[in-house]
Amino acid sequence: MFSDSDIIDNKSILDKILTLDIDKQKALYEFIKKELGGEVDVVKLDSNLAHIINVLSKEDLVIPSGKKNKKSFEIDRKIAHNELKATQTIIEDFSKYHNRVDKIYSDYDEYGNNKSLSILQSIHSSYVEACIPANQLEADEVFLLTIEKVKKKVLESANYGNMPVDELDLCVNILVVDAFIRCNIFKDPEDYQYADS
Repeated sequence: MFSDSDIIDNKSILDKILTLDIDKQKALYEFIKKELGGEVDVVKLDSNLAHIINVLSKEDLVIPSGKKNKKSFEIDRKIAHNELKATQTIIEDFSKYHNRVDKIYSDYDEYGNNKSLSILQSIHSSYVEACIPANQLEADEVFLLTIEKVKKKVLESANYGNMPVDELDLCVNILVVDAFIRCNIFKDPEDYQYADS
C-alpha cells in the first residue's frame, strides 16, 4: 500500500533541486541531458523579422549598375556624423534597396497594425544591445555587431525559411542599412531628412 509520502510531484522535485548547490545542479542537468539523448529543444516562435527576410529573399534584388540613391548626400552626412568608416561601403551598397524595402513594408502593414514597426523596433533593440558591451566599441564594430544580432534573431525564429547563408547575409544587410536610413539606429545629424518611419 502506498502512502502520501510515496508520491512525489513536480513541485517537490523542483523544490529539492533548488536547494542543491550549483555543482550538484550541474551534475543533475548533465545526467538528465545524457538520459534524454541531447539538449532540450527550445521552443522557437515566429517573428515578423524572419517573415520579411523570407519575403525579401524571394525578390529580384538585381538593381541596374550605376543607379545611386537619390538622397545619398543625406546618407553620407549620417555616415560621417557617426564616424562610420569601415562599414561605409556596406551602407552605400545596400542603401539602394531602401525603396524596395519600403514597398515590402507597405504591403506587409496591410496584414495588421505595427508589422513593419515591430521589425524596425527589433533591429533597434539589436542595435541597443550592440552598444552595451563593457568595452566601448567603435561605431563600425557596433554596426557589424547589430547585423550579427539581427541575423541571430532570424535564425532563432520558427518561421525562418532555410536559405543559403550568403542570401541570409544579403537580406539582413539590406534591412539593417534600411533601418539606418530610417533613423532607427545610430544618431542623426542635425536637420537629417531622409526617411520617415
